[in-house]
Amino acid sequence: MEGAPPQLIAAVRASFWSGPIPQAEELDKYNGVMTGGADRVMELIEGQTTHRKDLEHKDVEADISLRKLGLIFAFILALIATVGGLALIATGDNAGAFGPILTAIAVLAGVFVWWQKNRGSGPPTLPPAAPQ
Repeated sequence: MEGAPPQLIAAVRASFWSGPIPQAEELDKYNGVMTGGADRVMELIEGQTTHRKDLEHKDVEADISLRKLGLIFAFILALIATVGGLALIATGDNAGAFGPILTAIAVLAGVFVWWQKNRGSGPPTLPPAAPQ
C-alpha cells in the first residue's frame, strides 16, 4: 500500500494486585535496591498485621466487658425498683408501689424485645467520621 500513512502500533501491559503482600517479582526487586529489602518489607507487613489483630482483640474484649457491665447495672436498677416497690407495699402505699415495679418490668421487657429483634447486630454505634 503505497502512499498510506504510517501506523503506530503500541502495546500496553498493566498489572495490579490487592492485599498487603506484593507479587513475588515485585518483592524480589526490593532486594536489588537494598540488601534484605524484601525481608524488611515482610517484617513491616507482619508487624502491621500483628498490630491490627491486637487492636481487634482489645475491641472485642472491651465490647464483652461493656455488655457484662450493662447487664449488672440493669439488674441492680431493676432490683432497686422492685425492692422499693415492695417497701412501699409493706408501708401501706399500694398505689405508689406499682409505679416503680411496673417501670422496672417495662424497661426489662423492652430491652429483652430489642435484644431479640437485633440479636447479633450489637449495640447501636455512631456512624464513621467524615474524612477531612
